[in-house]
Amino acid sequence: MFRFQNSHPGIGQIKFLRVRPPGAGSSKTNFGRIRKLSTMNPTSGSFGFREGVVVTVILGLLTAGLFHDTLSGYWRFDDPMMLRFALKQSLLDVLWHPDPEQQQLAPFFTPLLTLSYQFDYHFFHLNPAGFYFHQLVVLWIAASLTYILLRHWVDRAWAWIGAMLFLVGFPTQVIAHQIMTRHYGEGLVWMIGALLIFIHAERSNPRFHGLAAIGYALAALSKEIFVPLGLLPLILETPSNSWDRRLWRTIPYLGVLVSYIPWRFHMLSGHLGGYARGNWPSLAQMADYLQDVPSWLFANQAMGILMCGLLMGVAILSFGRHRRELLVFGVLVLLLLGPLVPLMVPGGLPAHGTEFFIPERHWFLVWWCLSVGLVLGLARWSGRYSRFAMGLGLVVVLAAGIQPQKSACFAQLIAQNEQIYRLAGQQSEVLQVYVPTLLVPYVAEMTQRLAQLQGRPPEHLQVYSLNALPYKREAAAFVWHDGCAELTPALNVSQ
Repeated sequence: MFRFQNSHPGIGQIKFLRVRPPGAGSSKTNFGRIRKLSTMNPTSGSFGFREGVVVTVILGLLTAGLFHDTLSGYWRFDDPMMLRFALKQSLLDVLWHPDPEQQQLAPFFTPLLTLSYQFDYHFFHLNPAGFYFHQLVVLWIAASLTYILLRHWVDRAWAWIGAMLFLVGFPTQVIAHQIMTRHYGEGLVWMIGALLIFIHAERSNPRFHGLAAIGYALAALSKEIFVPLGLLPLILETPSNSWDRRLWRTIPYLGVLVSYIPWRFHMLSGHLGGYARGNWPSLAQMADYLQDVPSWLFANQAMGILMCGLLMGVAILSFGRHRRELLVFGVLVLLLLGPLVPLMVPGGLPAHGTEFFIPERHWFLVWWCLSVGLVLGLARWSGRYSRFAMGLGLVVVLAAGIQPQKSACFAQLIAQNEQIYRLAGQQSEVLQVYVPTLLVPYVAEMTQRLAQLQGRPPEHLQVYSLNALPYKREAAAFVWHDGCAELTPALNVSQ
Protein backbone atom coordinates (compact mmCIF):
# COMPACT_ATOMS: atom_id res chain seq x y z
CA MET A 1 0.00 0.00 0.00
CA PHE A 2 1.06 3.56 -0.60
CA ARG A 3 0.19 7.05 0.44
CA PHE A 4 1.34 10.38 -0.81
CA GLN A 5 4.58 11.58 0.71
CA ASN A 6 4.52 14.91 2.54
CA SER A 7 7.90 16.09 1.27
CA HIS A 8 7.67 18.87 -1.22
CA PRO A 9 5.40 17.48 -3.95
CA GLY A 10 3.92 20.32 -5.95
CA ILE A 11 1.77 20.58 -8.99
CA GLY A 12 2.98 17.98 -11.44
CA GLN A 13 4.70 16.06 -8.63
CA ILE A 14 3.00 12.91 -7.37
CA LYS A 15 5.30 11.44 -4.75
CA PHE A 16 4.50 8.37 -2.69
CA LEU A 17 5.64 6.75 0.53
CA ARG A 18 5.43 3.03 1.14
CA VAL A 19 3.74 2.36 4.46
CA ARG A 20 2.96 -0.71 6.46
CA PRO A 21 -0.45 -2.26 5.90
CA PRO A 22 -3.13 -1.89 8.58
CA GLY A 23 -2.42 -4.06 11.56
CA ALA A 24 1.26 -4.51 10.81
CA GLY A 25 3.27 -3.60 13.90
CA SER A 26 2.12 -0.94 16.31
CA SER A 27 1.59 1.78 13.72
CA LYS A 28 -2.05 2.30 12.82
CA THR A 29 -2.42 3.28 9.17
CA ASN A 30 -5.68 3.78 7.28
CA PHE A 31 -5.83 2.43 3.76
CA GLY A 32 -6.17 5.23 1.27
CA ARG A 33 -4.99 7.90 3.69
CA ILE A 34 -3.39 10.50 1.48
CA ARG A 35 -1.41 13.43 2.74
CA LYS A 36 -1.66 16.98 1.48
CA LEU A 37 0.87 18.98 -0.48
CA SER A 38 4.16 19.95 1.12
CA THR A 39 3.13 23.04 3.09
CA MET A 40 -0.16 21.57 4.30
CA ASN A 41 -1.09 19.97 7.57
CA PRO A 42 -0.44 16.26 7.04
CA THR A 43 -3.69 15.15 8.67
CA SER A 44 -5.96 15.25 5.67
CA GLY A 45 -7.82 12.15 6.78
CA SER A 46 -8.82 9.03 4.91
CA PHE A 47 -11.46 8.80 2.21
CA GLY A 48 -13.83 5.97 2.97
CA PHE A 49 -17.01 4.41 1.63
CA ARG A 50 -19.29 6.36 3.97
CA GLU A 51 -17.81 9.69 2.94
CA GLY A 52 -18.15 8.69 -0.70
CA VAL A 53 -21.84 7.93 -0.30
CA VAL A 54 -22.54 11.17 1.56
CA VAL A 55 -20.61 13.23 -0.98
CA THR A 56 -22.34 11.59 -3.93
CA VAL A 57 -25.80 12.18 -2.47
CA ILE A 58 -25.16 15.81 -1.52
CA LEU A 59 -23.57 16.67 -4.86
CA GLY A 60 -26.50 14.97 -6.60
CA LEU A 61 -28.93 17.16 -4.65
CA LEU A 62 -26.82 20.25 -5.41
CA THR A 63 -26.77 19.43 -9.12
CA ALA A 64 -30.54 18.92 -9.13
CA GLY A 65 -31.08 22.14 -7.19
CA LEU A 66 -28.97 24.19 -9.58
CA PHE A 67 -30.24 22.76 -12.86
CA HIS A 68 -33.63 21.11 -12.17
CA ASP A 69 -35.33 23.54 -14.56
CA THR A 70 -33.64 21.82 -17.49
CA LEU A 71 -35.91 18.78 -17.02
CA SER A 72 -38.86 20.81 -18.32
CA GLY A 73 -36.90 22.07 -21.32
CA TYR A 74 -37.62 21.46 -24.98
CA TRP A 75 -35.24 20.97 -27.89
CA ARG A 76 -32.66 23.75 -28.12
CA PHE A 77 -29.95 24.99 -30.46
CA ASP A 78 -28.36 22.17 -32.53
CA ASP A 79 -30.47 19.35 -31.06
CA PRO A 80 -32.65 18.76 -34.15
CA MET A 81 -29.61 18.54 -36.42
CA MET A 82 -27.57 16.36 -34.05
CA LEU A 83 -30.44 13.98 -33.28
CA ARG A 84 -31.45 13.54 -36.90
CA PHE A 85 -27.82 12.92 -37.86
CA ALA A 86 -27.44 10.35 -35.06
CA LEU A 87 -30.56 8.42 -36.01
CA LYS A 88 -29.40 7.78 -39.57
CA GLN A 89 -25.95 6.53 -38.53
CA SER A 90 -24.93 2.96 -37.81
CA LEU A 91 -22.10 2.19 -35.39
CA LEU A 92 -19.75 1.62 -38.32
CA ASP A 93 -20.81 4.93 -39.86
CA VAL A 94 -20.14 6.76 -36.62
CA LEU A 95 -16.67 5.30 -36.18
CA TRP A 96 -15.38 4.92 -39.74
CA HIS A 97 -17.49 6.25 -42.62
CA PRO A 98 -17.20 10.04 -43.18
CA ASP A 99 -20.50 11.82 -43.73
CA PRO A 100 -20.55 14.82 -46.13
CA GLU A 101 -23.54 16.36 -44.34
CA GLN A 102 -21.74 16.27 -41.01
CA GLN A 103 -18.66 17.92 -42.52
CA GLN A 104 -20.76 20.68 -44.04
CA LEU A 105 -22.89 21.52 -41.01
CA ALA A 106 -20.60 20.69 -38.09
CA PRO A 107 -17.07 19.66 -39.13
CA PHE A 108 -16.15 17.89 -35.91
CA PHE A 109 -15.11 14.37 -35.01
CA THR A 110 -17.12 13.64 -31.86
CA PRO A 111 -18.39 10.06 -32.28
CA LEU A 112 -19.33 9.58 -28.63
CA LEU A 113 -21.75 12.51 -28.82
CA THR A 114 -23.53 10.81 -31.70
CA LEU A 115 -23.68 7.55 -29.74
CA SER A 116 -24.95 9.46 -26.72
CA TYR A 117 -27.87 10.86 -28.75
CA GLN A 118 -28.59 7.35 -30.04
CA PHE A 119 -28.56 5.99 -26.48
CA ASP A 120 -31.05 8.58 -25.26
CA TYR A 121 -33.34 8.15 -28.24
CA HIS A 122 -33.43 4.39 -27.63
CA PHE A 123 -34.77 4.94 -24.11
CA PHE A 124 -36.62 8.27 -24.33
CA HIS A 125 -37.49 8.64 -28.05
CA LEU A 126 -38.45 12.30 -28.67
CA ASN A 127 -38.96 13.20 -25.01
CA PRO A 128 -36.37 15.89 -24.19
CA ALA A 129 -36.74 15.38 -20.41
CA GLY A 130 -34.85 12.08 -20.60
CA PHE A 131 -32.04 13.72 -22.55
CA TYR A 132 -31.72 16.47 -19.94
CA PHE A 133 -31.79 13.92 -17.12
CA HIS A 134 -28.81 12.23 -18.76
CA GLN A 135 -27.13 15.63 -18.96
CA LEU A 136 -27.50 16.26 -15.23
CA VAL A 137 -26.27 12.78 -14.35
CA VAL A 138 -23.09 13.48 -16.32
CA LEU A 139 -22.42 16.71 -14.40
CA TRP A 140 -23.25 14.98 -11.12
CA ILE A 141 -20.67 12.27 -11.83
CA ALA A 142 -18.10 14.87 -12.91
CA ALA A 143 -18.54 16.83 -9.66
CA SER A 144 -18.31 13.65 -7.55
CA LEU A 145 -15.15 12.50 -9.31
CA THR A 146 -13.70 16.00 -8.85
CA TYR A 147 -14.20 15.69 -5.11
CA ILE A 148 -12.60 12.23 -5.06
CA LEU A 149 -9.63 13.45 -7.07
CA LEU A 150 -9.06 16.43 -4.77
CA ARG A 151 -9.21 14.20 -1.69
CA HIS A 152 -5.93 12.69 -2.82
CA TRP A 153 -4.26 15.93 -1.70
CA VAL A 154 -6.62 18.01 0.44
CA ASP A 155 -9.12 17.54 3.24
CA ARG A 156 -12.90 17.50 3.03
CA ALA A 157 -13.53 21.24 3.26
CA TRP A 158 -11.21 22.07 0.38
CA ALA A 159 -12.54 19.23 -1.75
CA TRP A 160 -16.07 20.58 -1.21
CA ILE A 161 -15.00 24.03 -2.36
CA GLY A 162 -13.47 22.61 -5.54
CA ALA A 163 -16.53 20.53 -6.43
CA MET A 164 -18.94 23.39 -5.71
CA LEU A 165 -16.87 25.92 -7.65
CA PHE A 166 -16.96 23.62 -10.66
CA LEU A 167 -20.74 23.20 -10.44
CA VAL A 168 -21.72 26.85 -9.97
CA GLY A 169 -19.48 28.18 -12.74
CA PHE A 170 -21.19 29.71 -15.75
CA PRO A 171 -19.50 27.33 -18.25
CA THR A 172 -21.07 24.45 -16.31
CA GLN A 173 -24.45 26.20 -16.38
CA VAL A 174 -24.23 26.51 -20.17
CA ILE A 175 -23.32 22.81 -20.52
CA ALA A 176 -26.25 21.80 -18.28
CA HIS A 177 -28.76 23.56 -20.55
CA GLN A 178 -27.42 22.41 -23.91
CA ILE A 179 -27.76 18.74 -24.80
CA MET A 180 -25.57 19.31 -27.83
CA THR A 181 -22.63 20.09 -25.48
CA ARG A 182 -22.86 16.85 -23.51
CA HIS A 183 -19.58 15.63 -25.00
CA TYR A 184 -17.79 18.28 -22.94
CA GLY A 185 -19.23 16.82 -19.73
CA GLU A 186 -18.80 13.19 -20.73
CA GLY A 187 -15.27 13.86 -21.91
CA LEU A 188 -14.46 15.41 -18.54
CA VAL A 189 -15.86 12.36 -16.74
CA TRP A 190 -13.64 10.06 -18.80
CA MET A 191 -10.61 12.30 -18.26
CA ILE A 192 -11.03 12.50 -14.47
CA GLY A 193 -11.51 8.75 -14.40
CA ALA A 194 -8.30 8.35 -16.39
CA LEU A 195 -6.45 10.58 -13.89
CA LEU A 196 -7.71 8.53 -10.94
CA ILE A 197 -6.63 5.30 -12.61
CA PHE A 198 -3.28 6.88 -13.49
CA ILE A 199 -2.72 7.67 -9.80
CA HIS A 200 -3.63 4.09 -8.87
CA ALA A 201 -1.25 2.76 -11.53
CA GLU A 202 1.61 4.85 -10.13
CA ARG A 203 0.73 3.94 -6.59
CA SER A 204 0.34 0.20 -6.81
CA ASN A 205 -0.02 -1.45 -10.22
CA PRO A 206 1.60 -0.09 -13.42
CA ARG A 207 -0.59 -2.38 -15.50
CA PHE A 208 -3.46 0.00 -14.89
CA HIS A 209 -1.84 2.52 -17.23
CA GLY A 210 -3.50 0.64 -20.08
CA LEU A 211 -6.92 1.15 -18.49
CA ALA A 212 -6.13 4.82 -17.89
CA ALA A 213 -5.21 5.15 -21.57
CA ILE A 214 -8.63 3.76 -22.50
CA GLY A 215 -10.24 6.47 -20.37
CA TYR A 216 -8.11 9.05 -22.15
CA ALA A 217 -9.16 7.64 -25.54
CA LEU A 218 -12.84 7.94 -24.60
CA ALA A 219 -12.27 11.55 -23.53
CA ALA A 220 -10.54 12.32 -26.85
CA LEU A 221 -13.38 10.72 -28.81
CA SER A 222 -15.81 12.87 -26.87
CA LYS A 223 -14.16 16.21 -27.67
CA GLU A 224 -10.81 17.20 -29.14
CA ILE A 225 -10.02 19.60 -26.29
CA PHE A 226 -8.96 16.56 -24.24
CA VAL A 227 -6.51 15.25 -26.85
CA PRO A 228 -3.41 17.24 -25.75
CA LEU A 229 -3.83 16.02 -22.16
CA GLY A 230 -2.43 12.68 -23.26
CA LEU A 231 1.00 14.26 -22.79
CA LEU A 232 0.46 14.74 -19.04
CA PRO A 233 2.07 11.39 -18.07
CA LEU A 234 5.26 12.65 -19.68
CA ILE A 235 5.52 15.78 -17.53
CA LEU A 236 4.11 14.59 -14.20
CA GLU A 237 6.71 13.59 -11.63
CA THR A 238 6.27 10.33 -9.76
CA PRO A 239 8.41 8.23 -7.36
CA SER A 240 10.78 7.41 -10.19
CA ASN A 241 11.68 10.64 -11.91
CA SER A 242 13.84 9.02 -14.56
CA TRP A 243 12.96 9.81 -18.15
CA ASP A 244 13.08 6.08 -18.97
CA ARG A 245 10.24 5.47 -16.54
CA ARG A 246 8.25 8.43 -17.84
CA LEU A 247 8.65 7.39 -21.48
CA TRP A 248 7.70 3.81 -20.68
CA ARG A 249 4.47 4.74 -18.87
CA THR A 250 3.58 7.27 -21.58
CA ILE A 251 3.55 4.64 -24.36
CA PRO A 252 -0.17 3.71 -23.98
CA TYR A 253 -1.23 7.36 -24.04
CA LEU A 254 1.00 8.19 -27.00
CA GLY A 255 -0.45 5.15 -28.77
CA VAL A 256 -3.92 6.64 -28.38
CA LEU A 257 -2.70 10.03 -29.59
CA VAL A 258 -0.91 8.60 -32.63
CA SER A 259 -4.01 6.59 -33.57
CA TYR A 260 -6.43 9.48 -33.04
CA ILE A 261 -4.78 11.96 -35.41
CA PRO A 262 -5.02 9.97 -38.68
CA TRP A 263 -8.44 8.66 -37.62
CA ARG A 264 -9.70 12.23 -37.24
CA PHE A 265 -8.27 13.29 -40.60
CA HIS A 266 -9.92 10.27 -42.24
CA MET A 267 -13.34 11.05 -40.74
CA LEU A 268 -13.06 14.70 -41.79
CA SER A 269 -11.79 13.86 -45.29
CA GLY A 270 -8.31 15.20 -44.72
CA HIS A 271 -9.29 18.35 -42.84
CA LEU A 272 -8.48 19.38 -39.30
CA GLY A 273 -12.09 20.37 -38.64
CA GLY A 274 -13.46 23.05 -36.35
CA TYR A 275 -15.15 26.40 -36.89
CA ALA A 276 -12.10 28.14 -38.30
CA ARG A 277 -11.72 25.61 -41.12
CA GLY A 278 -7.92 25.48 -40.87
CA ASN A 279 -7.29 29.23 -40.47
CA TRP A 280 -4.93 30.37 -37.73
CA PRO A 281 -5.09 33.69 -35.85
CA SER A 282 -2.35 36.26 -35.49
CA LEU A 283 -0.98 37.18 -32.06
CA ALA A 284 -3.08 40.37 -32.11
CA GLN A 285 -6.23 38.37 -32.86
CA MET A 286 -5.41 35.94 -30.06
CA ALA A 287 -4.96 38.81 -27.61
CA ASP A 288 -8.26 40.35 -28.75
CA TYR A 289 -10.04 37.06 -28.13
CA LEU A 290 -8.44 36.35 -24.75
CA GLN A 291 -9.34 39.76 -23.32
CA ASP A 292 -13.00 38.71 -23.31
CA VAL A 293 -12.40 35.52 -21.33
CA PRO A 294 -12.94 37.09 -17.86
CA SER A 295 -16.44 38.22 -18.86
CA TRP A 296 -17.26 34.69 -20.08
CA LEU A 297 -16.33 33.13 -16.76
CA PHE A 298 -17.78 35.72 -14.37
CA ALA A 299 -20.64 38.24 -14.22
CA ASN A 300 -18.93 41.01 -16.16
CA GLN A 301 -15.54 42.18 -17.36
CA ALA A 302 -14.63 44.05 -14.16
CA MET A 303 -15.53 41.15 -11.87
CA GLY A 304 -13.84 38.75 -14.25
CA ILE A 305 -10.58 40.69 -14.28
CA LEU A 306 -10.61 40.88 -10.47
CA MET A 307 -11.24 37.15 -10.06
CA CYS A 308 -8.79 36.11 -12.78
CA GLY A 309 -6.18 38.35 -11.13
CA LEU A 310 -6.85 36.54 -7.86
CA LEU A 311 -6.49 33.16 -9.54
CA MET A 312 -3.23 34.23 -11.19
CA GLY A 313 -1.90 35.50 -7.86
CA VAL A 314 -2.71 32.22 -6.18
CA ALA A 315 -0.99 30.33 -8.99
CA ILE A 316 2.17 32.43 -8.76
CA LEU A 317 2.38 32.29 -4.96
CA SER A 318 1.59 28.58 -4.79
CA PHE A 319 3.38 27.10 -7.78
CA GLY A 320 5.82 29.76 -8.93
CA ARG A 321 8.43 29.35 -6.25
CA HIS A 322 10.11 26.41 -7.95
CA ARG A 323 11.16 26.24 -11.56
CA ARG A 324 9.99 22.66 -11.97
CA GLU A 325 6.48 23.44 -10.76
CA LEU A 326 6.35 26.59 -12.88
CA LEU A 327 7.41 24.64 -15.96
CA VAL A 328 4.69 22.03 -15.44
CA PHE A 329 2.14 24.79 -14.85
CA GLY A 330 3.15 26.53 -18.10
CA VAL A 331 2.98 23.31 -20.11
CA LEU A 332 -0.48 22.56 -18.71
CA VAL A 333 -1.69 26.04 -19.76
CA LEU A 334 -0.41 25.41 -23.30
CA LEU A 335 -2.13 22.01 -23.44
CA LEU A 336 -5.44 23.58 -22.38
CA LEU A 337 -5.31 26.60 -24.67
CA GLY A 338 -3.90 24.84 -27.74
CA PRO A 339 -7.23 23.39 -28.97
CA LEU A 340 -8.88 26.81 -28.52
CA VAL A 341 -6.50 28.67 -30.83
CA PRO A 342 -8.55 28.07 -34.04
CA LEU A 343 -11.55 29.68 -32.32
CA MET A 344 -9.65 32.94 -32.02
CA VAL A 345 -9.92 33.70 -35.75
CA PRO A 346 -12.36 36.62 -36.25
CA GLY A 347 -15.46 35.29 -37.96
CA GLY A 348 -14.39 31.69 -37.39
CA LEU A 349 -16.78 31.33 -34.48
CA PRO A 350 -20.54 31.45 -35.15
CA ALA A 351 -22.14 34.58 -33.70
CA HIS A 352 -18.71 36.14 -33.24
CA GLY A 353 -19.18 39.59 -31.73
CA THR A 354 -22.64 38.83 -30.36
CA GLU A 355 -23.74 37.05 -27.22
CA PHE A 356 -25.29 33.68 -27.92
CA PHE A 357 -23.33 32.09 -25.08
CA ILE A 358 -21.19 30.05 -27.44
CA PRO A 359 -17.66 30.78 -26.10
CA GLU A 360 -18.48 29.77 -22.52
CA ARG A 361 -18.76 26.08 -23.34
CA HIS A 362 -15.32 26.10 -24.96
CA TRP A 363 -13.88 27.13 -21.60
CA PHE A 364 -15.57 24.33 -19.67
CA LEU A 365 -12.39 22.25 -19.26
CA VAL A 366 -10.38 25.35 -18.39
CA TRP A 367 -12.99 26.21 -15.74
CA TRP A 368 -12.67 22.75 -14.21
CA CYS A 369 -8.88 23.10 -14.11
CA LEU A 370 -9.22 26.53 -12.50
CA SER A 371 -11.54 25.05 -9.85
CA VAL A 372 -9.12 22.26 -9.03
CA GLY A 373 -6.02 24.44 -9.29
CA LEU A 374 -7.45 27.15 -7.02
CA VAL A 375 -8.15 24.60 -4.31
CA LEU A 376 -4.70 23.01 -4.58
CA GLY A 377 -3.08 26.44 -4.52
CA LEU A 378 -5.04 27.90 -1.60
CA ALA A 379 -4.79 24.71 0.43
CA ARG A 380 -1.01 25.11 0.51
CA TRP A 381 -1.59 28.12 2.73
CA SER A 382 -3.16 25.93 5.43
CA GLY A 383 -1.91 26.63 8.89
CA ARG A 384 -1.39 30.23 9.85
CA TYR A 385 -3.36 31.59 6.88
CA SER A 386 -5.89 28.78 6.56
CA ARG A 387 -8.95 30.90 7.39
CA PHE A 388 -7.87 33.62 4.99
CA ALA A 389 -7.28 31.05 2.24
CA MET A 390 -10.63 29.38 2.89
CA GLY A 391 -12.32 32.78 2.75
CA LEU A 392 -10.75 33.55 -0.62
CA GLY A 393 -11.98 30.21 -1.95
CA LEU A 394 -15.54 30.92 -0.83
CA VAL A 395 -15.38 34.41 -2.36
CA VAL A 396 -14.53 32.89 -5.74
CA VAL A 397 -17.39 30.38 -5.37
CA LEU A 398 -19.84 33.22 -4.69
CA ALA A 399 -18.47 35.37 -7.51
CA ALA A 400 -18.81 32.47 -9.94
CA GLY A 401 -22.26 31.43 -8.77
CA ILE A 402 -23.99 34.80 -8.43
CA GLN A 403 -24.46 36.15 -11.95
CA PRO A 404 -28.15 37.18 -12.05
CA GLN A 405 -28.07 39.42 -15.13
CA LYS A 406 -26.06 36.99 -17.21
CA SER A 407 -28.15 34.02 -16.11
CA ALA A 408 -31.36 35.91 -16.93
CA CYS A 409 -30.05 36.75 -20.39
CA PHE A 410 -29.11 33.11 -20.97
CA ALA A 411 -32.55 31.99 -19.77
CA GLN A 412 -34.17 34.41 -22.22
CA LEU A 413 -32.09 33.07 -25.10
CA ILE A 414 -33.11 29.51 -24.21
CA ALA A 415 -36.80 30.42 -23.88
CA GLN A 416 -36.87 32.17 -27.25
CA ASN A 417 -35.11 29.29 -28.96
CA GLU A 418 -37.53 26.80 -27.42
CA GLN A 419 -40.55 28.87 -28.43
CA ILE A 420 -39.52 28.85 -32.07
CA TYR A 421 -39.04 25.07 -32.02
CA ARG A 422 -42.38 24.56 -30.29
CA LEU A 423 -44.07 26.67 -32.98
CA ALA A 424 -42.37 24.56 -35.62
CA GLY A 425 -44.02 21.50 -34.09
CA GLN A 426 -47.54 22.87 -34.34
CA GLN A 427 -49.87 21.63 -37.04
CA SER A 428 -51.38 24.92 -38.17
CA GLU A 429 -51.50 27.51 -40.91
CA VAL A 430 -48.43 29.36 -42.13
CA LEU A 431 -46.57 30.98 -39.23
CA GLN A 432 -44.11 33.84 -39.43
CA VAL A 433 -41.20 34.23 -37.01
CA TYR A 434 -38.77 37.14 -36.90
CA VAL A 435 -35.26 36.60 -35.54
CA PRO A 436 -31.90 38.44 -35.70
CA THR A 437 -30.47 38.46 -39.21
CA LEU A 438 -27.56 36.29 -38.12
CA LEU A 439 -29.92 33.55 -36.98
CA VAL A 440 -32.21 33.37 -40.01
CA PRO A 441 -30.42 30.54 -41.89
CA TYR A 442 -29.69 28.69 -38.66
CA VAL A 443 -33.30 28.76 -37.39
CA ALA A 444 -34.63 27.81 -40.83
CA GLU A 445 -32.26 24.83 -40.99
CA MET A 446 -32.99 23.62 -37.45
CA THR A 447 -36.78 23.87 -37.80
CA GLN A 448 -36.61 21.80 -40.98
CA ARG A 449 -34.57 19.14 -39.17
CA LEU A 450 -37.09 19.11 -36.35
CA ALA A 451 -39.94 18.69 -38.81
CA GLN A 452 -38.13 15.74 -40.40
CA LEU A 453 -37.70 14.12 -36.98
CA GLN A 454 -41.41 14.52 -36.26
CA GLY A 455 -42.41 13.29 -39.71
CA ARG A 456 -44.31 16.32 -40.99
CA PRO A 457 -43.85 19.05 -43.63
CA PRO A 458 -41.93 22.13 -42.40
CA GLU A 459 -43.23 24.65 -44.92
CA HIS A 460 -45.75 26.21 -42.53
CA LEU A 461 -43.01 28.03 -40.57
CA GLN A 462 -41.42 30.97 -42.39
CA VAL A 463 -38.34 32.61 -40.87
CA TYR A 464 -37.64 36.29 -41.49
CA SER A 465 -35.06 38.79 -40.31
CA LEU A 466 -35.95 41.43 -37.73
CA ASN A 467 -34.57 43.93 -40.23
CA ALA A 468 -36.96 42.82 -42.94
CA LEU A 469 -39.26 45.71 -43.85
CA PRO A 470 -42.10 46.01 -43.92
CA TYR A 471 -43.45 43.41 -41.55
CA LYS A 472 -46.36 43.37 -39.13
CA ARG A 473 -45.44 42.37 -35.61
CA GLU A 474 -49.08 41.78 -34.71
CA ALA A 475 -49.34 39.21 -37.51
CA ALA A 476 -46.18 37.36 -36.51
CA ALA A 477 -46.23 34.14 -34.53
CA PHE A 478 -42.98 35.09 -32.84
CA VAL A 479 -40.70 38.15 -32.68
CA TRP A 480 -37.26 37.93 -31.09
CA HIS A 481 -37.18 40.09 -27.96
CA ASP A 482 -33.98 41.94 -27.18
CA GLY A 483 -33.69 42.02 -23.41
CA CYS A 484 -29.93 41.73 -22.99
CA ALA A 485 -28.76 44.93 -24.63
CA GLU A 486 -28.32 46.67 -21.29
CA LEU A 487 -25.42 44.39 -20.33
CA THR A 488 -22.81 45.49 -22.85
CA PRO A 489 -22.91 46.23 -26.61
CA ALA A 490 -21.37 42.78 -27.19
CA LEU A 491 -24.36 41.19 -25.49
CA ASN A 492 -26.93 42.63 -27.90
CA VAL A 493 -28.59 39.57 -29.36
CA SER A 494 -30.60 41.46 -31.94
CA GLN A 495 -27.75 43.09 -33.83
